[in-house]
Formats: sequence, structure tokens, C-alpha cells
Amino acid sequence: SGGVFGWPNRPTVCQSVPLFDVCIINAISGRISPSSTRGTTTYGVLFEHFIILEVYRLIHYAEKPYKIYHWRSSHGAEVDLVVEAADSLWAIEIKSSPVVKPGKLTGLKSFMSDYSHARCICVSICDSPYMAGKIPVIPWRKLFGKNYLNIL
Repeated sequence: SGGVFGWPNRPTVCQSVPLFDVCIINAISGRISPSSTRGTTTYGVLFEHFIILEVYRLIHYAEKPYKIYHWRSSHGAEVDLVVEAADSLWAIEIKSSPVVKPGKLTGLKSFMSDYSHARCICVSICDSPYMAGKIPVIPWRKLFGKNYLNIL
């Protein structure tokens, strides 16, 4: 079932998002160089995958009873990661750019219209937090701390 939040737009269980080591993905794809170049599609995909893997890993290490999802509305709006706890719901968009414009957060805006009680944030490679319209953009390392997912 959809958990305590009664999902009007059914989320996709995160197991459908490949949970696989980023280094192995690079090797299989023939990308053996030590790093990807910032600003490329490959960098963005690897960064998003890294964040999802870290959330998954830390939840399991901390033995938190959280559920993780990828969300897509019936109209195609998407949120990279949704974390459901007993008393909270987080919608997290993951961007590999230090500057995220509000127009790049349409999936979060759609999610907010269905789940007004959810905490929506964007995780980025930025150095310090800022607002993209009504949505906070935070440095990715802050996601795991006390003010956010609190899984460290």
C-alpha cells in the first residue's frame, strides 16, 4: 500500500531505480577515466545515482524504518527521490549544477500540489544553501544531517 500518506499519484518503488555502484557503472560503460566532467549529462546521471545510493546506504546502516521511492505523476512530472518516514515525507530533486533555477524544479512543484505537507528540497553541488523560488537548494552533504533526513 501507499503508506501513511495515501499517495494520490502512485510512487515507483526505488528498487526500480538501479541501485548499483557508480564505479561499476563507469567500468561497464567503458568510462575508465578517473573522473567525469562537471556539466555533462554523464556527470549529472552519476551524481544523481551517487546521492540515491548514499541515502539508501545510510538508511540501512542507521536501521531507519524509512521507505524510498522515485515519483512520477500521471502527467509525467518526476521527483528523483522521495523518502517516507513514519511522521514525515521528503521530496528531493537532485541537480549536479551549483545554480538551480526555479524552472528546473517543476517535478517538485507538481509534488507539492499533491502533498502540501511534504518537505521539498533540491540537493545540489552548491557551496551554500539558497532559495530557488519557494524551494530550498542545499549542498548535498547537508542532506544527511539533523535539519534534513537526520540519518548520520
